[in-house]
Amino acid sequence: SGEGYQIEYLKVQKRKADKLTWIPLAILPYDINTQDYSVMDKYIANDEDYVYSVMPVAANVVGTRIVSEPVRTNFSGVFISDKSSNFELAYDVEYWEITHNTLSNTFEPLDSKYPIVAYSNSDYATFSVIATHITNNSAYGEVDVKAEKQARDNLMSFLKDRKPKVYRDGKGDLKIITISGKPTEQPHTINGIMKVSFNAIEIGNVEDMDTLISYGLIDWMSDLIW
Repeated sequence: SGEGYQIEYLKVQKRKADKLTWIPLAILPYDINTQDYSVMDKYIANDEDYVYSVMPVAANVVGTRIVSEPVRTNFSGVFISDKSSNFELAYDVEYWEITHNTLSNTFEPLDSKYPIVAYSNSDYATFSVIATHITNNSAYGEVDVKAEKQARDNLMSFLKDRKPKVYRDGKGDLKIITISGKPTEQPHTINGIMKVSFNAIEIGNVEDMDTLISYGLIDWMSDLIW
């Protein structure tokens, strides 16, 4: 508690070190008997510096912001996540071409030698990924075929649930995506292991709070001031 208020929540936010805008990350119920809290930030770009902050909230009154030192991210492979799930593809990752879609229409007036080209505001990426799906237990030991099948089924169900997701990879891409087309499984030379592939369409900006909220990618409490 502080200044007569009983702390109810801890509001966790982040921003890139070179930016000023804070982005919501999590709301944690406050427990007076707990000193350590942990939050996994799944919506980060590789090789970037992030700053995190915590603010106590009591009766919708926000307290003083406590700010961390910059944290440099460092990871490889591909991760696909939402608010409650986080899947990793770390082996034999192949990135198919990334297409940057900027749409246009061409008009050919009868009284003009040259056409008129009109551009829309659309600017989004489409891309594909293929990788070997294998759990850490099988990667560093004997392949557990049953466990691999269950883990792969969980991933495929996630890819087919038609919900927005956040994609990040070791080469620095960070996008809100939806899966398009048909995710596939292909046999691997190792028994019990499969390669998986999927096509993705970029549908939003990870740094836009309203987009994260509307797609259900962060916890949101309408009566709490972000």
